[in-house]
Amino acid sequence: MKSLFRESGAAPRAAAPIVPPGGTLRAAWRLASPVLGTPLRWKAVALLALAIGLTLVTNHVMVAFNAWHGVFMDAVQRYDVAGMGPIARQLAAIMAAIAVLASLDILLRSTLEIGGRRWMTEHMIDKWLARGAFYRIERDQLIDNPDQRITQDVAQFVSLGYTLTIGFIAALVSLASFSEILWRKSGPIDFVLFGHAVVVPGYLFWAAVLYALGTSCLVHLVGKPMMRLNFAKERAEADFRFMMTGVREHAEQIALYRGSRTESQRLRRGFDAVWRNAWQIVRFDVRFTPLNVVLLHISVFVPTFIVLPRYLSHAITLGDMSMMGSAFTTLVITLSWFIANYQSLQNFRVIVSRLDGLERATGAADDAPRRPAIAHAATAGQRLGAAGLTLATPGGRILARDLSFELAPGERWLVRGPSGAGKSTLMRALAGIWPYGGGTVTMPGGARILFLSQKNYLPAGTLKAALCYPSAEDAFPNAVCRQVLVDCQLGQYCGQLEESAPWGHRLSPGEQQRLAIARALLQRPDYLLMDESTSALDPDTERHLYNLLVQRLPDTALFSISHHATLGAFHTHVLHVQDSLSAQGPAARTGSAVSMLSV
Repeated sequence: MKSLFRESGAAPRAAAPIVPPGGTLRAAWRLASPVLGTPLRWKAVALLALAIGLTLVTNHVMVAFNAWHGVFMDAVQRYDVAGMGPIARQLAAIMAAIAVLASLDILLRSTLEIGGRRWMTEHMIDKWLARGAFYRIERDQLIDNPDQRITQDVAQFVSLGYTLTIGFIAALVSLASFSEILWRKSGPIDFVLFGHAVVVPGYLFWAAVLYALGTSCLVHLVGKPMMRLNFAKERAEADFRFMMTGVREHAEQIALYRGSRTESQRLRRGFDAVWRNAWQIVRFDVRFTPLNVVLLHISVFVPTFIVLPRYLSHAITLGDMSMMGSAFTTLVITLSWFIANYQSLQNFRVIVSRLDGLERATGAADDAPRRPAIAHAATAGQRLGAAGLTLATPGGRILARDLSFELAPGERWLVRGPSGAGKSTLMRALAGIWPYGGGTVTMPGGARILFLSQKNYLPAGTLKAALCYPSAEDAFPNAVCRQVLVDCQLGQYCGQLEESAPWGHRLSPGEQQRLAIARALLQRPDYLLMDESTSALDPDTERHLYNLLVQRLPDTALFSISHHATLGAFHTHVLHVQDSLSAQGPAARTGSAVSMLSV
């Protein structure tokens, strides 16, 4: 069986848009809002409300700490030794409150992040696997690395989403509290401008606003390329990791080919993209980070220089100056929330874009292709078949035309044809996972259908789980499983049913195909479709297994793709699929590439 993407001629996947449709906030809401339709919504809302309440209490404590600092500095200025005792006790109470609030914050944050990640991961997995979306995403190359988006991006989405949301709310609360302190403490300032007397009430508040807005605009202009660089970083890292995983998964084949040197060169080329992106980020950070650090450090001294003239003129006390300086710094940091979280915001935009891309890709995978598609219809009858079926690649190249047939219960059909004629694609069309082409596939309603491919899939876990797949591990008794292993010449593994191992690597290709036949004997499907499922077996073993299928599953309709001539004796019909590009004579002129013979 050919590789799907070699046969299909699938085009390289297009890069996902960096900014999702509707903007980052709307996309983030689309990703998170489905939890409101689940039983978890009340728990999530309650925890979020507690987190917001905790933010309000923390802000109140910080305002009290700011006031304490002013009282302390005034006591220092007065040399008030007797007043230091009560002041110290107040500080101890404030520090105890801060410690308790910090512990509660960690508990709430962890509960929301862990619970949110679990829900969102399960939600994304369900959407990715529903209705074969995971297969169509790979078949049509809709997005890159969906596995990384679920494993890493979901975790960062939940963590950064919580941090930024609560941080923004805290910034708003702090803005309200410390703006009032600055406005009240700083008082008005008057000066003459162009011959006119100007009075500015709460001048220190306006100074903080102007300083924060100016620096925020400057940081945004300098830091604008960051999102593009981070998006490229995520993709380059994921692609390189995928290449490394491929070497691990195909270690034996690479070793037999003596392909170490070639793989080394290929991996080096893959790492080149990571390396180039890393240096692009370094060059950006060299320009951006110093600006950010300098602006934040300057904000510590700006309020002192602004307030100092009033203190030197004895208009305010040292405690007032200390409170105003602390409030100014807090307000600037609050108003500069955008600056302080600029990199986190850009990372969050990248993560939202990638997860939104996955969300949209799972929906796009369900959409019908633009050109005519193969229709699937459920019937009340007992026959699986096709009418006027045309098979094509995603690029539009026709593989086969006008396939029409019906499989009745108990019939056994052998599918033959040259390589590249579309035999495996026909199997995918019958399975409902290949839309490209035209015509109709009819599927009996409620029928049990099992597809066996050339390369068997063995999920991680116990041997019994692999044998019973796609049913649950406990679907069949151990005695039945052991007997079917013996029947399929796998008796040496009867004592290892409960052993967990990488069975996909431990079993040889021939053993994996025998295990697939054992699955069919356990599942007893109404229709068994086999795509060169015995290609790795010797003729005697192949005949033995087909005899088992005929004897044990007499009512099962069998549909086999195989090049082995000896299998004709086990089938009642032959379906010949001819490559439409190489067809000759009248059949090619009429577009028919099918011949059916009753054996």
